[in-house]
Amino acid sequence: MKRKNCLVKKLEGVETLGSTSTICSDKTGTLTQNRMTVTHTWLNGDISDVNFSEVIPNHNNPKELNLKHFDETFGAFFRCAALCSNAVFKEEDRDVKLSKREATGDATEVAILKYCEYTCGDVTAYRKLYPKICEIPFNSTNKFQVTYILKSSKFYKIYKFRKN
Repeated sequence: MKRKNCLVKKLEGVETLGSTSTICSDKTGTLTQNRMTVTHTWLNGDISDVNFSEVIPNHNNPKELNLKHFDETFGAFFRCAALCSNAVFKEEDRDVKLSKREATGDATEVAILKYCEYTCGDVTAYRKLYPKICEIPFNSTNKFQVTYILKSSKFYKIYKFRKN
């Protein structure tokens, strides 16, 4: 369970789960494969479909992208999604189809990472431009994560991202 990033708070829950014969859930892919996928985005009041099953990393096809979202709102969303996450791709899968690339991290975070990679390109290279200097990790009590990022240019800037 540790390899799948599954943390157990109460051992009784695991024991109960072991004796369970049926689970009804709307999270089929998450439960059976520990995999989630971004299927739609909602930005600026507009819902867009996302289908990146045939895209290869760093070979984005601009015709498949919904370019109208590349505005200030999308930029803020992308920065937060890409930088306020600990999900990372496995280096050996660099030339594998994006939908099949393996990554480590929470299933939701991996889905967001793949979406960011699809829409904007190499998230790993982007993260190198904005090093993380501090983080308050997500927890079930506060239900938010805060990340502080350093942007170095002529003057240093610190960005704060909060993700709920």
